[in-house]
Amino acid sequence: MFIEKVKRRNYQKIREDWEEQEEKEIQEENLEDYFRQIVNNIKEKNANIFVESSAGNIKDMKTLYFKNIDGKIRLIEGDNISLFIPYDDNGKKLWEEYVSLFESSENDPIKRTIEIKNKQRKLIPYVINIFNSWINGKIKMGALLKSEIQYGFYYCNDWRKYYDIEKGLDLEKFKEQKIGREFEII
Repeated sequence: MFIEKVKRRNYQKIREDWEEQEEKEIQEENLEDYFRQIVNNIKEKNANIFVESSAGNIKDMKTLYFKNIDGKIRLIEGDNISLFIPYDDNGKKLWEEYVSLFESSENDPIKRTIEIKNKQRKLIPYVINIFNSWINGKIKMGALLKSEIQYGFYYCNDWRKYYDIEKGLDLEKFKEQKIGREFEII
């Protein structure tokens, strides 16, 4: 019980430190130092003999197992789904470049993280966040799309059916498309 309390306090402190750093304006040229500082802070926190399981989190960060990290440490709680709408050739190209970053053999995890964060910034004009709502009170949209979400985004191949460049996303049409598809599978 005591060890669990110490672990929770350490995770809370790490989260607070992270959030405090996030609030400060980070210049692009300082990103590498920023991520190295975060890793070093985590290493210092894990030097505590009571925090035995945190070593796995550092290993996950170094090897960029984002799903493991996401499941263990939630910095921003939210129940949203990020839709990637490739409405032009540039969007398709950016998506391919983004996915290739996860498949690259870059040995320096900090450099790789910086490249991913920089690419995510470029994806912003193509991303729409929607609330992970219940469908007919039975299943959440995220559960329905879970197997198709890649690297934090749902790639909308069929975006023309529910998205208009001038009007934006028609959420009802999007839900109809995804629910209808699910019933076809069942």
